[in-house]
Amino acid sequence: MLQEVHCSQENSHLWATEWGYKSLFSSFSSSKAGVSILFNNNFDLEIMKTYIDDSGRFILCDLKTNGKSITLANIYAPNEHDPAFFKNLFDHLQDFEGDEIIIGGDFNLVLDVGKDKKRGACPKHITKHKKPSLRYAITSILLMPGEY
Repeated sequence: MLQEVHCSQENSHLWATEWGYKSLFSSFSSSKAGVSILFNNNFDLEIMKTYIDDSGRFILCDLKTNGKSITLANIYAPNEHDPAFFKNLFDHLQDFEGDEIIIGGDFNLVLDVGKDKKRGACPKHITKHKKPSLRYAITSILLMPGEY
């Protein structure tokens, strides 16, 4: 899973050709955002369903492999406070049906400074506003029930 790929829709086919295997792109522009999921050709999978965000911020997909149904989400969250982003993401995620959910990416925030940050001060914009939105969204789909 890649974030900030800075790949436009016009050249995403070139990236896919260069990779040579299955790939998904959510492109915005060659100078901003963009996420991708690159699949290795060494394991058998079938992509069942996808949602590609128009703003290059996330990709969701259901896939089947080895008898398992998995939902993958690759996320590149905005730097600024944007609760609508997480609401939109998790609203779409609820439409997917994988037995297991794998969420990766760059959330542009720190949930727990003691656990998630080693050096330096943590800018307030990274934790102050986005943390409640993300925690609510995660607990609402039971990824972290009762932890926060």
